[in-house]
Formats: sequence, structure tokens, C-alpha cells
Amino acid sequence: MLGVYPTLTYPSHTTIVTGVRPARHGVVSNFIFAPSQGLLNWYLKSADIQTKTLWEAAKDKGLKTAIVTWPASYGARVDYLIPENLALTADIADLIRQGSTEGLFEDLAKQFGPITLLPINDPAGCISLDKMTTDFAAEIMRRYKPNLLFMHLLDVDHEQHISGIDTPQVFASFERIDTLIGSMIEATQQAGILDQTTFIIVGDHGFLPVHASLDFNALLVKNGLLSVDQAGKIVQWSVFVQGNGGSAAVYVKDRNDRALIARVNETLRSEITSRYTGIVRIIEREQLDQLGAFPGALLALEAADGYYFSSSSPKPQVLNPSDPFRGMHGYLPTNPQMATGFIASGSGIRPGVVIPSLRMLDIAPTIATLLDLELPSAEGVPLVGILTPQQSRVQQSALSRQP
Repeated sequence: MLGVYPTLTYPSHTTIVTGVRPARHGVVSNFIFAPSQGLLNWYLKSADIQTKTLWEAAKDKGLKTAIVTWPASYGARVDYLIPENLALTADIADLIRQGSTEGLFEDLAKQFGPITLLPINDPAGCISLDKMTTDFAAEIMRRYKPNLLFMHLLDVDHEQHISGIDTPQVFASFERIDTLIGSMIEATQQAGILDQTTFIIVGDHGFLPVHASLDFNALLVKNGLLSVDQAGKIVQWSVFVQGNGGSAAVYVKDRNDRALIARVNETLRSEITSRYTGIVRIIEREQLDQLGAFPGALLALEAADGYYFSSSSPKPQVLNPSDPFRGMHGYLPTNPQMATGFIASGSGIRPGVVIPSLRMLDIAPTIATLLDLELPSAEGVPLVGILTPQQSRVQQSALSRQP
């Protein structure tokens, strides 16, 4: 499956539920761009999404909807909500409870015992979160039988960042998640709706092994374009490079300052040409527009395989060891290692069909077709070749209603 740019979790998950590229849906990175306020402010709110989502389309049609751990879902207009929060603090469970449908978190927690979640940067931080997600989602399925349910399992991503790709830890994580998916299948069976249920299992991006990080903000500090205090906290900025794993977006505070833009262009291009050719290349604004990526950025930087861009406070130097990461994503979706997987099974799906490739943009229109939903803003198209003849007729009928 061909993803979107950057190949990060939050932009990708939002494309999955909207069928549009990041520049249109508004979740353009994992973190909101706010250099002076800190660099790890996740896109938490559904209000950050600027185009129609599948859960809104389903709600408009009167269908029952649920979310259990999904990016940018605080405040989502669904019947049963347990939002995603990847805070680095010990009170994650309480933060999630506060954003959940009133009384739902407490009610589910009574059944499964006290919910204890580790900070997301803990090596085992996602194991307990994935278990809670599955326990809660399975119980919502058994009790309420929602027409549409979204859930996000994170541990495979977490393990690949920490231990690298194709490691015993990653294989063990895949096995754990496979078991959790089995629990969801069993829940639909217990609810008596297995034969009416469609399961769609997707990755959000691939992974590359990495050995070094790049921080071009160090270059900006050296050239007086960015100021930091002794602790590395940003004091003043006129230019900032937001790291997004394999890519980075270069922002200029005043886009009308032609002299500043010329200086930034000269500084970055000269440094890349003289020292980082073959390690970093520039993605021009015109190409970013075609990719639907990084609106408002002057340009973007793309790292070669093995390197990635830091998104923490500026380092003293551009090139740094990769600790603590051994795996990374965020590169152009055309990088073969950024491709990810897609499985669809169950009601409305033709069995045994193998599709060589697809686009992430096509997932939302396919789900919309399965549920006969209106999603006019979607840029993708339904995967009609995997649908049963009845579902294909629904899709053709929907097309005929469009102006």
C-alpha cells in the first residue's frame, strides 16, 4: 500500500479515515508546529481534521459508531469514544478517561480491573495500551454492536523504533497483535454478528533501519537564524526545521521576508551541496504541493536510507548518533520500504482476491461503499475489485447520484 507524505502515524491515520492527503485534512505531522511552545504536542483533537471523516459520514446516516484509541479523536462525534493519548507522563489513563464518552471508561475499567498504562516512551509502553484497546473494543462490540469501529494497535511500531526491523522483539509483537485481532473476531462471534462484519486491517507505514540522525536546526543556530538557551529550549526563531523522521519541513516565520528566504535557501543548499550530498536532498515546494504535504513550508528535506531528522530540541551539531532509535519512517511514500499492508475480509469482500498494490487514499472510499456512506471530499476511489457484486452495485449507484 502506497502511503502519504510524510509517512507518519497521525497524517496516515487521518488519510485512512478521510481519503484525502494531509495538506487537505490538516494533520500534516504527528506534532503541531509550535517551536516556541514545545515540539511534542500531538494532534489530539478531531477538530484538527479539516475534512469529513468516515465516522462523521456514518453518524450523519444514523449509524452507530465507536473509536477506541485512534489518532486525533478527542471530541470525535461518535457514540462510544475512548480517544488516543501518547503522553510521556504517568497519568495517561486519566487523560484518556477525561476525553472518553461520559462514564464509558469507568464502566469498562470495572470489568477489566484497574487500568495501568506506562508512559509511551517506556519499552513496554504500548503492550498495556494495546491490551486495554482490545479489551475495551471487544466489549463495546459485544454490548453495542456498532456499525463502524476504529481501533489502533501500536506496539509493532514501538518495537521497530526501539529494536529495529525484523528482530525477535518485533516478531513477538506481531504475534501479540495477531492474538488481539483474534480477540476482536471472537467478540463479533459472541455478539452474533460475525457473518455481517467486515474486517479491514491496515498498516500506516513501513520502516527503515537507521544509524544516525540529522538536526539542521544546529545549522540555523550557527548562522543566527534560531536562538536557544543553555538547555536547548528555543528562545527565538525566524526559521525552523521540523523533523518528521525520514523527512523534515523548513518553515520561515515571515514568508514575505524575501531577504530571509534567500538567506535560508543559500544556507541550506550550500551546506547540503558541500557536506551532505547523498545523505540529504531538497524536496521543492512544487513537489510538496503535488504530494499534498507540509502546507506553509518553504521546502522539505528528505534523508537517505539509514538517516533521519531529529524532532527534539536543537543539538549542538547536525549529525548525531541515532540513539535511542534503530528503526524509522516518515520518508517519501515512493521509498519501497515505506510500503505497508492491507487485508480485507468478511461481509462484502470477495474471498481470495490478491491485489498487487493500492493507495492509502482508497481505503476510506472503500469503507464508504461498504456502508453506503457519502464521502464527497475523498480523493481516492473504492477498491471495486475486492468487493462482492452486490457491494459493487452499491458503489455504481452512489456514483450515479453524484452531480
